[in-house]
Amino acid sequence: MGALTLPCSSIDDLLQQQSAALQQWLASGDRKIEGLVVRKFPAWLESYQFIKAGSGAQFDTARFRLMMCNKYDIWRVNIDMIFHPRVRLLDDGSTAGPGILFNVLDDEDQSVLIDYFEAGVPAPADSITPEHWCTYWFKKLTRSHHINRIFAYKEYEAEID
Repeated sequence: MGALTLPCSSIDDLLQQQSAALQQWLASGDRKIEGLVVRKFPAWLESYQFIKAGSGAQFDTARFRLMMCNKYDIWRVNIDMIFHPRVRLLDDGSTAGPGILFNVLDDEDQSVLIDYFEAGVPAPADSITPEHWCTYWFKKLTRSHHINRIFAYKEYEAEID
């Protein structure tokens, strides 16, 4: 999936548009997004909640359970996908434009940074469904070298029969 980077004002609009679409999509019921792979193991997302900016979160935030299945067990990690509409200072001192911030939630529901991706969208931008939006960004996350950060926060979910 290639990415098309848009001018900042268009990216701001796109983030707002996709945030609103995702909020509406998640409000219509529990959602499950399959087809992810984490360290060669099948994984999927389960929707958890959407937090609107100003009502418990600084920015619009979609909360998911990332479910990972090895040969014997299912593990869960609670992850926030944050629509970050501002320029962000990165760990190396450089800056990145508006984009998607991923945090993992620890056992006390405190956010811990996983990774940040400057906004870019799969072409064509006008036909992205909320499911494709989530799949695109979570696939970027699963291919990131920072994906290892989530494993300190995984929780046992179930044994596979």
